Amino acid sequence: MERFEQLIEWGFLDRLLVAQDVCMKTDTTAYGGKGYAHILENIVPRMRKRGFTQKQIDAILVDNPKKILTFV
Repeated sequence: MERFEQLIEWGFLDRLLVAQDVCMKTDTTAYGGKGYAHILENIVPRMRKRGFTQKQIDAILVDNPKKILTFV
C-alpha cells in the first residue's frame, strides 16, 4: 500500500493495477486459499482505510486494466 501511495503521489496512478493468480485448487477458498474475491474483500477495504479515493481504486482495478487489455 505504501508503494502505491508513493507512486500515486509521483503521478503514476494511470499506470498502476492489481492482479492475482488463482491457478491451483488450493488457491480457492474451498481448499483454504484466499480465493477469487481476495482483492475485493480484503485489498479494497485496506485501500479505503488508508484513504484511497474511489476514483483511485476504480483507476487501479477497472480503468487501467481495461486500457492494457484493449488490443487496438
